[in-house]
Amino acid sequence: MPAPAAHAAEAEELLLVDDDVDALVELAELLEESGYRCHVAHDAAAARHFLAAQPGIGIALCDLRMPDIDGLTLIGELQQTYPQRLDYVVITGHGDLDDAIAAMRLGVCDFFRKPFDPARLLEQLAALCARRHNARMSAPVLAPAAGRGEDERPAGSAGGALPELPVPFLPRFLAVLELGSLERLAAALPTRQFMDVLDLAGERLRAVLNDADRLQPLAGGRFLLTTARATPAEIEALYARLVTSLDAPIRADGLELQARLRAGVADCKATAPEAALARAEQALVQARTLAGGTGLVFHTEALGAQALADLEIESELRQARLRDELELWYQPIVELENGRLLGFEALLRWQSPRRGLVAPAGFLPALQRSGLAGQVDAWSLVTAATQLARWQRETGRRDLTMSVNLGCAHLAPGEFDRYCAIARQAVRLPAPGTLRIEITEDGPGPQREPYLDGLRALHLAGLRFYLDDYGTGEAALSRLNGLNFEAIKLDRSFVLAPTPENLAICETVIALGRRLGLAVIAEGIEDAAALERLLGFGCRAGQGYWFSPPVPADLAALMLRSQTLTPRVPKRA
Repeated sequence: MPAPAAHAAEAEELLLVDDDVDALVELAELLEESGYRCHVAHDAAAARHFLAAQPGIGIALCDLRMPDIDGLTLIGELQQTYPQRLDYVVITGHGDLDDAIAAMRLGVCDFFRKPFDPARLLEQLAALCARRHNARMSAPVLAPAAGRGEDERPAGSAGGALPELPVPFLPRFLAVLELGSLERLAAALPTRQFMDVLDLAGERLRAVLNDADRLQPLAGGRFLLTTARATPAEIEALYARLVTSLDAPIRADGLELQARLRAGVADCKATAPEAALARAEQALVQARTLAGGTGLVFHTEALGAQALADLEIESELRQARLRDELELWYQPIVELENGRLLGFEALLRWQSPRRGLVAPAGFLPALQRSGLAGQVDAWSLVTAATQLARWQRETGRRDLTMSVNLGCAHLAPGEFDRYCAIARQAVRLPAPGTLRIEITEDGPGPQREPYLDGLRALHLAGLRFYLDDYGTGEAALSRLNGLNFEAIKLDRSFVLAPTPENLAICETVIALGRRLGLAVIAEGIEDAAALERLLGFGCRAGQGYWFSPPVPADLAALMLRSQTLTPRVPKRA
């Protein structure tokens, strides 16, 4: 179970508001066992009393449906009374999607439906406590800038009548800095080694700075940079020097780690410290989506609107999981020479009542941010295994295979352990050796031995592995030494664009698979020319729109009856 904000500096007093006394007591016990100090209120009047009497309360967890007042109305009232003091989390058994969106627009930090996942609640509270701690740390640095006009100067800064006084530090920009792969480092390294890495990185970053800059550590392994540099161009130049300072590997206890840097930047001018920090964190989230997960992003109004849209889609996804709106579609994998059906890849789709059919690119990032990815991965595996077992029984094709995607990189250790436990049950459903997991190259890296141990145990239990999107990640060949892969999946980007470089990669990967005794499955086959090229290189299996797009289970069952697929180009959904 994720630890809450365990350090005293990050701890918060909580106010719990719910008219259900049993639920209130149960929630208080959970949170107090995790180190929080809780005040419980069964109605709005008691909530107001505690807030007036206990100035240390910083976070309110509130139900929506109470006899004397609606929860959102109470939150709005408290925001007027305590405009800078409180953050809010909603926990309710009755809220719907409209309530969730209304809560997010009101500024509520998170929205949980009962029964909720205790581990997820503690994880979100820990993150919220860390953000509040960061804001408190940054406030003394930023306070001189708040409310100061561009032309205002400290007394004595003009004219010669007064003695020269120290000029206070007036930051113009604030940046939150974060090392790339921070979560993976934290999961892989013992706490002491992880802190050593952060200390060494901080020393290098400080060596680049001058009197116009301030750098201090933030909770969660990040850094707060405040600077008096006046223009975005100066910030970009500074960021380039910070990146260069991390070029050489960081050496800690015999390990050599390559640290990369990303940053979110906000303008401090006429902005409250908490707002500037929140905007920088929004920009940092965007920086994580850039190529390689690193880069510099400035906050803009459009980015703020996107952050709200992201919150809305995350809220909808939580509802989608409960309402069975997520489903699997199936794309056939065929023998290229004759179109014989070998198996399927199970691909996630979201049938949203508001957005229609949504492909993975439209919601997977939000799914990972929401903390639901581990649950959905496990559900996908069980659903695919059950479907495969049914098709094997109905057709007599005990050699029919099914592959399911797994993104190890976004699973915390506890989530991964739960996934493995579920996988050991799922693998018993179909014929032995026919259920596969597709692992991308950014999956378990060389520092994630517990993940590799878990996957090796699944292999012994009967699961087989494909190396997905081969050729697009880093240290690709090293993955083959850690797991017993059965096949390499040639990334569709090399098949779709037949440049000389891509054709050379295709030919090399197919030859590599042959030498290693691995099958190669080509993705993205969309025309006859691509098929002919792959056959000429010696590729024997593949998938793509030339044969069929991903289809619902009932259409996939029809394909099974014919056993072969005639190449065609169906209209894309």
